[in-house]
Amino acid sequence: MIMTLEERLNEIVEKQQGDAIIPFLQRLTQEERKSLVPCLNKLEEYYSKFVQLNENTYGTRGTSAQHRIINLTALVIYSLKEFRKHQWGINTEQRGTSPPGSTAFSKKVKAKNSAVSTEWITKS
Repeated sequence: MIMTLEERLNEIVEKQQGDAIIPFLQRLTQEERKSLVPCLNKLEEYYSKFVQLNENTYGTRGTSAQHRIINLTALVIYSLKEFRKHQWGINTEQRGTSPPGSTAFSKKVKAKNSAVSTEWITKS
């Protein structure tokens, strides 16, 4: 079965296939890169969304590996203007916001794979 470019990118991100992203990106033509912008926007929005991880704990849906793959893909396929909005793995339009209805503070936590992520901890 032949996958579309969008399906392959989704698979690479979903299955955290970091080793596969560079060869995938290297094979893309300029037109194919442009065609992946809407797909990457959806992936970035989905995996960067803050969700409840545990009781009183919030964090992004994506793992550190998924964020790295998305950021690398953004570097290659976004225009400079688009990439600047998402540089450092932070969507600058959402920076500094906490989940609705919570009094929260942000803290850096060590994830299982030794990467640092941000979680929102709600105060009771």
